[in-house]
Amino acid sequence: RGCRRSVIVRSVHKHEGRPVRRAVFHNQSGYYPVLRAARQHRPPVIMISAELCLAFTTKEMISALAMALTFIAFFPYIRSVLKGRVRPHMFSWLIWGLATGSVFFAQLSDGAGAGAWPIGFSGMLTFLIGGLAWLKRADVTITRSDWVFFITALAALPIWYLTSDPLWAVIILTGIDLLAYGPMLRKTWHQPWSESLTFMLLFGMRNYLVLFALEHYSLTTVLFPAATAVALSATVAMIVWRRNRLSSTQSGSHT
Repeated sequence: RGCRRSVIVRSVHKHEGRPVRRAVFHNQSGYYPVLRAARQHRPPVIMISAELCLAFTTKEMISALAMALTFIAFFPYIRSVLKGRVRPHMFSWLIWGLATGSVFFAQLSDGAGAGAWPIGFSGMLTFLIGGLAWLKRADVTITRSDWVFFITALAALPIWYLTSDPLWAVIILTGIDLLAYGPMLRKTWHQPWSESLTFMLLFGMRNYLVLFALEHYSLTTVLFPAATAVALSATVAMIVWRRNRLSSTQSGSHT
């Protein structure tokens, strides 16, 4: 009873065939067709359902952990923005919010299930940081390339509608999300202490957890979190290298 209807449908489909699957899928009031099928093939159906229930519960737990990690990562970052210690690039965060929110709905449409929840939660918090960056006047410089990224991100939605395939939207939005790292990388190259390294590390770990929490694996569901995890890992490496480089240069100049 703790499983979703789709999980039980898969177990019955293997033993009962398509007619039972349709009956369960369209039954909105309960599990009667499943129970009826279970009486006919009790041992195999119950055993497979139990395994799928366990797998589904595990993925929910991983997704909840990823969401908790998202909150843990965002909370001190938001607090640092409010106190003026971190100056996020406003347009980068708005583009990330638009891309993340759109990918969330694309993943849901392709059966990502619990694995999409942290992406949606992250999209909400990303828009919040973009709004705070605007209110705090942190880094509101907008270049022509920033506008290109923003307009292209908006164009992904009608492309999804016209092609009826969320993959194309995910490909475009993932590319835009990665390109949006440009303004931030440009800033952190010159000011490596202007971004929170802890936030980057936690967020990278969150994306790896999202990959484990996905209920359906396809290019549509995997591409965005995988690409973002790799990009964050590279950003962390760059920030650490630049901080060490500048620290050694400054210590050398004092001597």
